[in-house]
Amino acid sequence: MDKKYNNATEEILKEIGGVENVQRLIHCITRLRFTLKDRSKANVEALKKIEGVIDVIMTPEQCQVVIGPKVNEYFETMTQNHRELQNQTEQVSDQKGKKKSSLFEKLVDTISGIFVPILGALAGAGMLKGVLIALSSAGILSADGGTYTILYSLADAMFYFMPLALAMSAAKKFGSNMFVAFAVIAAMVYPNILGAASDGKVLKLFELISVKPMDYTNSVLPPIIIVYVLSKFEKLLNKFIPAMVRTIFVPLISMIVIFPLALIVIGPVLSIVSTWIATAFTSIYGICPPVAGAVVGGFWTLGIVLGLHWGFFPVVMNNIGTYGYDTLLPLTIATNFASAGAAFGVFLKTKNKKVKEIAGSAAFSAFVGGVTEPAVYGVNLKYKRPFYIGCIFSAIGGAIVGAVAGQYTAIMAVCAVTLPAIATFKGGLAMVAASLIAFLGATITTYLVGFNDSMIEQ
Repeated sequence: MDKKYNNATEEILKEIGGVENVQRLIHCITRLRFTLKDRSKANVEALKKIEGVIDVIMTPEQCQVVIGPKVNEYFETMTQNHRELQNQTEQVSDQKGKKKSSLFEKLVDTISGIFVPILGALAGAGMLKGVLIALSSAGILSADGGTYTILYSLADAMFYFMPLALAMSAAKKFGSNMFVAFAVIAAMVYPNILGAASDGKVLKLFELISVKPMDYTNSVLPPIIIVYVLSKFEKLLNKFIPAMVRTIFVPLISMIVIFPLALIVIGPVLSIVSTWIATAFTSIYGICPPVAGAVVGGFWTLGIVLGLHWGFFPVVMNNIGTYGYDTLLPLTIATNFASAGAAFGVFLKTKNKKVKEIAGSAAFSAFVGGVTEPAVYGVNLKYKRPFYIGCIFSAIGGAIVGAVAGQYTAIMAVCAVTLPAIATFKGGLAMVAASLIAFLGATITTYLVGFNDSMIEQ
């Protein structure tokens, strides 16, 4: 634990109403996400003034404190100083001062709660896969060699066994037994089941019920919904089974009931739904890909600000699981570069040392590291015009990618470092070009008409 974060984290906890006001604490790549018992106790303006805090976003579900790349250090410091924060319950009651969330807001919170914990591994695996493909395409590494085989197995395993990762994460989110969830979903990708699925066999359960197994590797919706049903069933069993035998019989009964139910009903139905979702998106996208790219790219940064981008993440993963590639996320590739360019334009134009320092580091973070929150919250949104310019060039980049039908075969972190790997995908060179156009265009436009020092609030 780094003691230099002690003061800042203690101030944050003080201004959100104290540790006793925290119902739940999680974090994503750049934000501390607090679920508060009483939202009225949070002093948003005081939070924004704490050193290290970029911005504060209040949603009906959470108080989100934007930190940036060092969010993990802040989280670790908080949870180690206050052990009670490590054991927050997943269920949040409708406390006084807490606004009732809409169904869509609850859905977005659930999706983000499931996907955020595994996002780092997904991005790392995707990056490794892209690098290996790039090296193989360049003739530097043989696809038949041992090095490629070993490293590609590591890169592809995260996507192949996606249901298992989602099962563990969803179990934590829904309050289910994590290892029971793992057992049920692991059984769905067990070699015997996969073998029966590939052979088209129909299995007989209790010699009465016909079961036609399916291949659930790479699937997204089935494991999430199955674990949700499992969590509800476990809670029901806990009401009726005596505490002294609950440890054994709740997992046993849950697995025996939920696994066949998943194979017979939930899995097949959701596989059909997954295909419908993928087909629907492909059909809409196919009407006019450049327009779809401009719309998605143009509004993506706003979606990130509002936290709505998580609602599209299952569609992305579902596309990869269904088709082996995704055409939605590539439309957003220019977003990071446009945000970086807008912040860089401010850096070049301003004569204010403090603003120049903030804008320069924010632009570097977005361009090299793919972390845009410092640029978006610390610079672009603050002066408004750079934010609008960033959205415009993100839309232009999205239109370019849509025109060439760019594809991702894996989730990729988007920054200057990953562009060589992205270049190996279908439409990759156009995606690289769109990224550079967005960066240079946003930089030049912001410098010329998007910012001047009169905008600075003293």
